[in-house]
Amino acid sequence: MASLQSNLLTHFFLIRLPRATRHPLTLSFGLLLPVAVLLPEPLLAQNLTLVENAYEKGYLQNDEKYGTWEYYDERGELELEFDHSSGEVVFAQEDPEPYVVAQGGEWVEQSLDVAPRYLGSTDLWYHNIAKTIRYPESAQAKSIKGTVYVSFEVDAEGNPHHYKVEQDIGGGCGEEVIRTLQEVTGPWVPAQLHDQPCTARFIMPVNFSVGKAAKLKPAKDPLPAARMLPEFSIVAYGSRR
Repeated sequence: MASLQSNLLTHFFLIRLPRATRHPLTLSFGLLLPVAVLLPEPLLAQNLTLVENAYEKGYLQNDEKYGTWEYYDERGELELEFDHSSGEVVFAQEDPEPYVVAQGGEWVEQSLDVAPRYLGSTDLWYHNIAKTIRYPESAQAKSIKGTVYVSFEVDAEGNPHHYKVEQDIGGGCGEEVIRTLQEVTGPWVPAQLHDQPCTARFIMPVNFSVGKAAKLKPAKDPLPAARMLPEFSIVAYGSRR
């Protein structure tokens, strides 16, 4: 079964390579500045702290998310509303596209009752990936570039796991993609089919290039059945001495 292509946009990020260090350029995301407000007395009594920025809005109680949180995309549109106290989805943007889920020991393409999604702002997730991922030095030294395909699963509890490099380009690029995803990826809203949570599988293509953005290179070998996430591109430029 061919991988399913998401209809979201490609994400591009640049990484400057001055001398032997690498620092990400300013990205096209809003600053995540906390907003201080006066809370009503009942909320103060519960020791709640309001968090509000371009991507999310909600309350923390003892550093844990409390009650209903709102998550927004970079256009400012509400993407997801989730009650962290009850564990229930209050609102989610409609997603009629089929996903690949585990059923009866096989991976099958299905239209779902509830589509799996990152439990938060998807654009903020990509933003955090951009801040974390690095172009491996061994790949830079050998001018290695191309597309890495990494698969992972989101189980019925919403936990991402089973990260696997399906196609690598060497130089530590595959390992770097897995390291980054494991570091920045928190819980997901699990897929639901016939009112039952189930495991879904995804593939993320990450394109490494030098000097200018390059087109996504198709996988040389067939990829496993999975929902293809938007391409993530890293462009390194500059000199190393």
